[in-house]
Amino acid sequence: MAGRRKFGKAFKSQVVEEFLAGEVTQAQLARRYGISDHLILQWRKRYVEGKLEEVYVSEYRTFAEVKERIGEFIELIYNQQRLHLALGYVSPMEFEQEIKSAQSHVSISVPMCPA
Repeated sequence: MAGRRKFGKAFKSQVVEEFLAGEVTQAQLARRYGISDHLILQWRKRYVEGKLEEVYVSEYRTFAEVKERIGEFIELIYNQQRLHLALGYVSPMEFEQEIKSAQSHVSISVPMCPA
């Protein structure tokens, strides 16, 4: 009996990003890479939830350096690039821009009371 194939985070992310780009269908990707359609859906869910994001530990020399750069990760990746399920699959930055745009198009008129 053959064992289960294991796929790295980089490969999973690549497949999901191709799927999200919308240029090929899920079935086409599955055939291209020899994987099941269901795997793509699982990976997409994890990707959107941020569970496929990978921080390469080898890039950091010490844990102190990791702690020092966590804010950079949150600002550059988590808030700007990562898609959030609760926000309708957009990044927090895009979500805030959409709210600001919607607010700028809303005008409230208050009737004047005669004195």
